[in-house]
Amino acid sequence: MPLWLLWPIATLFAGALQLSCSTSEVPVWARARVVTDRADLVGGPRALGEIGDFRLENDKLRIIVQGPTHSRTLGIFGGGLIDVDLVRPRGDETGDSRGGVGLDALGELFPTFLMQAVDVQTVEIRGDGSDGNPAQVVATGTAGDFVELAGVLNRLLLGSHEDYREPLSQQRLRYEIIYTLRPGARHLDLTLKVTNVSDIELTFPTPDSARLAELVGFEGTDLPIPVGDIAAFSASSRAFVPGIGFDFRFGIEDAGRIPRNLPALPGVVAPFVATCGDRVSYGLMASPSERNYAWQNRDQYAADFEVEENSIFIPFAAGGFVSIFYEVAPPVLGVGESFSTTRYFVVGTGDVGSVLDEMHRIEGVPTGRFGGQVFDALTGAPALDASILVYKRSPAGGRSIFSQYDVFEGGAFRGTLEPGDYSARVTGPGRPLSGFTDFTVTPRQDTAVLLGAPAPARLVVHVHDERGAALPARATIVGTYGAENVGMNPRHFLYDLVAGEHHRVQDLVPDDPASAFTRRYIETEGFTDGGVVELLVRPGIYEVHTSRGPEYDTGVDVVELRPGVTVTVDHTLRRVVGTDGWIAADMHLHSANSHDSSMGLDERVRSVAAEGVEWAVSTDHNYVTDFGPAIARTGLIDWMTSSVGLEVTTVESGHFNGYPVRYDLSDGTRGSLQWAGRPPQEIFDRLRSLGTYGPADTIVQVNHPRAPVLGYFGQYKRDTFTMDRVAGGLSDVFLSPTGPAFVTPEGESAFSLDFDLLEVVNGKLFRDVHHYRVPAVLPPGSPDGLPPPGTMVTDDDGQSVFPGTVDDWYNLLNLGHRFVAVGTSDSHGAESEAGFFRTMVYVGADDIREVAELDLVRGLRGGRVIATNGPMVDFYVDDPVAGAMGSTYAAPSDTVRLNVHLTTAGWAGVSRLNVIRNGVIAEIVDLDPFRDIAAEPLELAFDLPLAQDAAGQPIDSWFVVEVIGYGSMFPIVRPFEVSPFQITEAVNTLAGGVDVLGPGLGAATPSENLPYTPYAITNPVWVTRGGGTFQPPGPVPFDVQISIENDPGFPRGPKPPQTLRTATSGTAPGLPGAPSMPPWLFGRDPNVRHDLGAIMRRLSHTHDP
Repeated sequence: MPLWLLWPIATLFAGALQLSCSTSEVPVWARARVVTDRADLVGGPRALGEIGDFRLENDKLRIIVQGPTHSRTLGIFGGGLIDVDLVRPRGDETGDSRGGVGLDALGELFPTFLMQAVDVQTVEIRGDGSDGNPAQVVATGTAGDFVELAGVLNRLLLGSHEDYREPLSQQRLRYEIIYTLRPGARHLDLTLKVTNVSDIELTFPTPDSARLAELVGFEGTDLPIPVGDIAAFSASSRAFVPGIGFDFRFGIEDAGRIPRNLPALPGVVAPFVATCGDRVSYGLMASPSERNYAWQNRDQYAADFEVEENSIFIPFAAGGFVSIFYEVAPPVLGVGESFSTTRYFVVGTGDVGSVLDEMHRIEGVPTGRFGGQVFDALTGAPALDASILVYKRSPAGGRSIFSQYDVFEGGAFRGTLEPGDYSARVTGPGRPLSGFTDFTVTPRQDTAVLLGAPAPARLVVHVHDERGAALPARATIVGTYGAENVGMNPRHFLYDLVAGEHHRVQDLVPDDPASAFTRRYIETEGFTDGGVVELLVRPGIYEVHTSRGPEYDTGVDVVELRPGVTVTVDHTLRRVVGTDGWIAADMHLHSANSHDSSMGLDERVRSVAAEGVEWAVSTDHNYVTDFGPAIARTGLIDWMTSSVGLEVTTVESGHFNGYPVRYDLSDGTRGSLQWAGRPPQEIFDRLRSLGTYGPADTIVQVNHPRAPVLGYFGQYKRDTFTMDRVAGGLSDVFLSPTGPAFVTPEGESAFSLDFDLLEVVNGKLFRDVHHYRVPAVLPPGSPDGLPPPGTMVTDDDGQSVFPGTVDDWYNLLNLGHRFVAVGTSDSHGAESEAGFFRTMVYVGADDIREVAELDLVRGLRGGRVIATNGPMVDFYVDDPVAGAMGSTYAAPSDTVRLNVHLTTAGWAGVSRLNVIRNGVIAEIVDLDPFRDIAAEPLELAFDLPLAQDAAGQPIDSWFVVEVIGYGSMFPIVRPFEVSPFQITEAVNTLAGGVDVLGPGLGAATPSENLPYTPYAITNPVWVTRGGGTFQPPGPVPFDVQISIENDPGFPRGPKPPQTLRTATSGTAPGLPGAPSMPPWLFGRDPNVRHDLGAIMRRLSHTHDP
C-alpha cells in the first residue's frame, strides 16, 4: 500500500476501534400480544405472519409465532417461529404489501423429538410482559409426523402412541414449545417441554424398538433419541457453522464419512450455527446440559471436534432444512413427569460476528474486543463489499474457520472473541481470497487488525442483434485450470466453499493433462440489463461466452482481466432456429419467494428473458408470486409475459404446480395450502378452485414424479411398467407413508390421476428421464450378475431399479391417459438456467405480445407441445392439419407417413432420432451432429405400419418422436455437478448409517452428475383405424420393455472417472475441438441399430409390427 495512504488509514482505523457501548440509559421492556392489525406484523421479502398470530417484542427484537393453523412454509404444523427482525430506525426497513415493515429472512423454526414434530392445537400468552418480567408465548400440542416416511419408526422408538402402527391411536406425550423474550435481550429462549400424560412409565427407546434393533445387528439400548430443531433458513440467509464455515453440503458429508459407533451418529459438532444476510442474521446455540448429545458421545467426537456441554450436533441438511440436535431424552419418563430442552435463538445485524457477540453475553465468558479496517489493496479505498473471515489458530499453526464479519462505513469491522490466537482473511465479489493475517485476542483488551482486499477485475459485456438492438442475454465467463491440478478435488484449488466462495462448475469432461479444453470451469455469469452486463471477476484469462437460449447462436471472446482494470466486450447474436407459431415456456420457476432461492424478482425475470423464454410461470414453494411488475420494471414487456402460479410443496407426497391462479393480496396464506394429511385429489381440487379462469382452464401439473421422496409416483409406489400400486415389503412396515394423504379409510391407495400435465424432463435430472439400462462399459466395482448392456435393470420384484418419467408416460398413454408431457427448468437461480428444459407451445403466433394468457393455457391443453432443451422437432401424420401433433387422426389405411421437421442450433447438435409407437421403438435414424440443420432443417418422412395385435391385426397406435444428442452443452448450459443431500439420506443417518432404504448398484449406479446433453421429445399423434374413439393398446409386455432392442440410447450411466491419464482424440458432437464423449455415458453403443424384427419374432406382443 502506498506510504502516503498510511496516515489517513491510521486515522480511520482509530475511529473503527471505538468499540465501547454507550453508557446512556435505554429503557428495556418486553411484550407479547395477539396480532390484530397487519401493521403489527414483521415485514420482509417473504414474511409469513398473519392476523391471529402472536407477536413477541422488546426494545431490540420483533418476533412472530404462528398461530395453531397449518404451516405457511415447508413445515406441517403451526406454532412455529416464522418471522424475526431487529427493531430498526425509520427508513432502515422494507415494507410488505400485506402489512408490516422489516427485513425478516427466516423461513421457519420448529422443534423435533427424533423426527417427530409438534402438532400444535393451542397457542397462548402466559406472560404479556406488562409486569416487567419476560414475555412468554406457549404452543401446546401432541406428536405429529414431520416426515411420515419415518412415522412408524418414530412412534416405535418413542412410544408416543399406544399403537405405533396407528397414528390416530391414543397419544402418551404432550409437547409444549415455550417462547420467552427477556427485556433488553437480542435473543429468544426456546424450550421444548415433553410430558408423559399416559398411565405407564415410558422408556426411550421403547423395549419393542430395542428388540427390533437387535434383529438388524446392533444393541437396541444404544439407539439415540435426540431432541432438536428443524431450521428452514431461507436461501437469502447463508448458513454458517464453525469448522465447516459456509460449506454445509460437503462439510456434513465429509463428517459423515468418519466411522462412528452407536449411539453416536455421523455429523458435525459445533458451538453454534448462524446465518448472514441483508442487515439481519440468526443463530442457534444450546444451553449447557449433562444430557447434551455431543457431550454424551464425546469419546467418539473429541478427536475431530471441540466438544462442550453446550455443543450442537448437525446430522444432515436436506431439502432446505437443517437438522440440529441438542440433547438426548432421559432413559425413563415416569407417569406425569416432564423433561425440557432449552436453546437460544439469537438475532444479529447481518453477519455471524454480531450473532456471536450476543452469544458471548448469554454465556458470560470473558472476551476481548477486536476490530479494524479493510482497504482495497490496489486503490487504498475502503473495501465496502468485503467480508472478513476469522479462523481459530492452533499452537501447531492449523486454522479452522470460526466467524465472519461484515464491513460498514469507512471499511470498518468489529466484534468480540474469546481470548486466543486467530487469523483473518478477506473475501468479496470478484476478489481473490486474501492471505491470512494473524492476531491474538486478550481478555478485556482491544486488538487492532488492518487488512487488504485483493482487487477484482471489471468486465463489461454488450449484447445486441444484427440491427444493433440490445438483447436480453447471458454472459458466461469460463476459465481453465492448470494441468498441475488434474486429479485434485476442485474444492482444494478452484474455490473455497468454507470461506463462502461460490461453487465453480466444471465441464465434467474427464481431465486430460495434455488438453486445456478438458479443464474448463465457469467462473461467473450475469444477465444483461438493457443489453449490458457488468461483472466483477477474479483476475485471469477467460473465455467470454454470450448466449440467448437455443433459438440463437452464441458469441465467444478470450480476454485477459487484470486487477482494477475494466475490459469491454461487444457481441452480436443471430437468431438461427425458426420457431414460427411457437412460444417458449417455462412453467416451473422459483424466486426469492421460495425458501431455497435467493434470486430477487428483477434478476429472476432478466434470467428468464436472457434464455429466450417468452412465457414464465411463477411456481414458488407454497407461495403465490406475480412476475408482472418485475417484467414491467425491467423493461422486458416486449420480450416476455408471465402467469401467476404456485408449487404445492409437500414434504413427501409430491410437488404439484397450479396455474394460472389468482393473485390475491388480501390472502394471508400467500398461497400455502393445508397439504399435510390431504390426499392428492383434494390438493388438485383446491388448486383448480384458485384458478383465474375457473377450474376448467386451470392447469394441474405433476412435477418430477420419480425424484427420490419428492416424486409423486415413487411415494405412491407406482409400478414402473403398469402404473398399478406395488405391493410393499418388510421395510414398508417401518419406512412407508401410511397416513390419510396416502391411504383411504377403506385401506386403498389415495393416488389420483386427475391432473393435466406431466413433467417428463426437469432441469438437470437426466437420471429420471428413462428407466435405467445397463451401461455399455461397466466401471470397476459394479455388481456381478447384471444383464447384457442396453437391458433395463430391474429388481427381484420386476421393477425398474432407477425409473424414468418418460417410460412412465409411455405406460400411461398405453392405458388411455392423455397427459401432456412438458419440460421445465425448475430453476432456483443462475446456477440452474431458466428454460433448460422448456416447453414449446404451438399457438399460431410468434410474438408474445399478440398472445393472450388463455390462449397459452389452451395451447398447452391442445397437446401440440414439445419438451426440449435445444432441439426443435415437430411432426405430423399424413396431413399437416388433421394429423398434427396433439390430434386424433383417422388413418385411411394401415400404413401412415410420419413427416418430421428437425432443427437445432450448432451448439446443441443431435445424433439420434427415435420414433416411438405405442411405447416401443419403431424407427431409428442416426444423425450427423456436425451438420448445420439450423441453416438447413431436416425434413424426414417414414412410412410405418400401425401396431398389430397378437393375431396380426392392425390396432390403434400413438406416435412420438424423440431426439438425442451426445455432445456436452457446456458452457452454455452447465452440468449438474453436485447433487443435493436427500431426505432419504437423512433417514439413513438417523438409522445409524444403516441403509434402510435399500442398496444401489455400486459403481454401476446411474449418476446425476454427467455432462448436459441435447434432448427433445414431442407429444403424440393418436391414430385410429377408420375413425372413432382411440382404443388404448394396454401395457407393453415386460420382456419387450426391458429388452436391448427397445433401448432408446439415452445418455444415462455412472459418473465417469475424473481423469484421463493419456491424451484424448476425436471430437464431441457439436463441439469442435472437444474430446469425444466416453462410452460410459451411454446405456448402449449408439451406433448399433436395433433389430426390431428379431425381438418381435421372439416375443408374442400386441404391438407386433
